[in-house]
Amino acid sequence: MTAEQKTISALVKTLFGGAPFSVASEGEHASLIKAWGMGVLRKYFFYKRCVDFLTKKSSSVETKTYLMICFFRLDESKAPEKLANKLVANAVHANVSKSLVNAVLRRYLLEKEKLEEKFRGDMSAYFNMSSGLLRKIKEDHPNWRELLEVLRRQPKVCICINTKKTTLQLYAKLLQDKDIQFTPLKRGFAILTAIKIQELPGYDEGYFWVQSEANQIMGDILPQGNNSKILDACAAPGGKTALLSTLFGKKSTIMATDVDKERVERLDENIMRLQLDVDVHIHDWEQQGMLEKFDLIWVDAPCSSTGVIAKHPEVAIQERDVLKNVEKQKSILANAWASLNEGGTLVYTTCSLIRAENEGIIQTLLDKKEALEVKVLPKSSINSDVGAYIEGKSSNDFLFIAILMRNKS
Repeated sequence: MTAEQKTISALVKTLFGGAPFSVASEGEHASLIKAWGMGVLRKYFFYKRCVDFLTKKSSSVETKTYLMICFFRLDESKAPEKLANKLVANAVHANVSKSLVNAVLRRYLLEKEKLEEKFRGDMSAYFNMSSGLLRKIKEDHPNWRELLEVLRRQPKVCICINTKKTTLQLYAKLLQDKDIQFTPLKRGFAILTAIKIQELPGYDEGYFWVQSEANQIMGDILPQGNNSKILDACAAPGGKTALLSTLFGKKSTIMATDVDKERVERLDENIMRLQLDVDVHIHDWEQQGMLEKFDLIWVDAPCSSTGVIAKHPEVAIQERDVLKNVEKQKSILANAWASLNEGGTLVYTTCSLIRAENEGIIQTLLDKKEALEVKVLPKSSINSDVGAYIEGKSSNDFLFIAILMRNKS
């Protein structure tokens, strides 16, 4: 299969099959497929409006998808007319009509400014978000425009440094020696050079792990008290576990759990690469708690992922029930709370902007009149009575956090 065919296949699975956009198994064409696919996803609603306007509605999904790939490539090209000829010639390899592609691409190049003006007032096209999700975020946040502007920006890959292996200063020197551009963060770096994660210096040696800036900021917020036994309840792929280990590992025992064998295997791989001293177990917190008690529990609950749309634009495109995890979140929080020692602290986080997944879940515990105290957190760009929303400036994401302390009898 050609790179075009593979990109069409991956996008069709995402746009029409509801699958996450993934190129992990696409071999030699992986970088092209990722660039073209993400380019389409980040401007999907505008490109879809253009395709619908410039073609017959009876065109196949493969044809429409190829045209959207072409639009993105033309937008990025310094010689779009020359590229258009190549894209028309390549249409045959994508099983798409050359005459149709030729006619549509010529019109796109000629009418691009008119098309941008035509769809300028279309909020779904501007924010690249389905009307249903856009409506929900508007309902939940008075400053919705400000939040969505953040999610429109292309995120930078952020890494957190494993201070058990190296230092920020030494790793910065490694990046400089490889001519890799970066912006320093408090616990790591935002990588500005396009490069595969595995090709960054020190990957095999466990010098770093990938972690959004918002999650790295958690290192300043996690309680420092007597945390002799720590649990990362929904741990895969392991970034939170690694952060906990570097912060508390010398004086604490740390357990990391996740719900199934596949996720735990991924967690194990990262922990082994980083050479962390962590106990890993399969455990479904939706179904039950543990007899063992912990002083600090971090629950990063499965959610709608609406706070990481910049990284996963398909979340804003696919028609999905953003509240489907609410009952699961309630159960996970209740079971984790039951496994918390008196005087202990539970940290609840999601990468969601939906208040029902955040404040709404915390309220279910408050309504039970449990002996708990909610820690007041610094105010952020989103007001919250029981938590805070952290913005990652480099990763362009949002993380909701609530800190609950169990009172002693």
